[in-house]
Amino acid sequence: MKLHHIGLAVNNIDCYYNDILRPLFGYQEISDIIFNASQNVRVAFVGDERHPKLELVEPIDTRSPVYGILKKNKGGLYHLGFISQNFDSDVALLRKSGFFLLSNREGIAFLTSPHFEVYEVINGSVNWGHIDE
Repeated sequence: MKLHHIGLAVNNIDCYYNDILRPLFGYQEISDIIFNASQNVRVAFVGDERHPKLELVEPIDTRSPVYGILKKNKGGLYHLGFISQNFDSDVALLRKSGFFLLSNREGIAFLTSPHFEVYEVINGSVNWGHIDE
């Protein structure tokens, strides 16, 4: 597995990018915003050769798991996202190592570590279009 991105829970993708990431940290590129129906969120990736890739995750409504994170913690670090070329075996290895599977849909698995951090494992053999390595 290879670290792909750091996921941040945000109230509004456009505001977070335009008010914080671009003017304060110099991020100059943002992807199109994509709707992810399985998580009920909007997501966009920011990053370039000078910066680590960030995934901005905005809940659509109260049914999104990100909504609860924002309500409780006001946002911030949500998860670490990894690309896996051996998706099924890597998810199985994490589970065997004490990670708890939260969801596994359409080639994207979310797990919590024994220390309660959230990890996303993305099936790297799928052509996602909006997710590049």
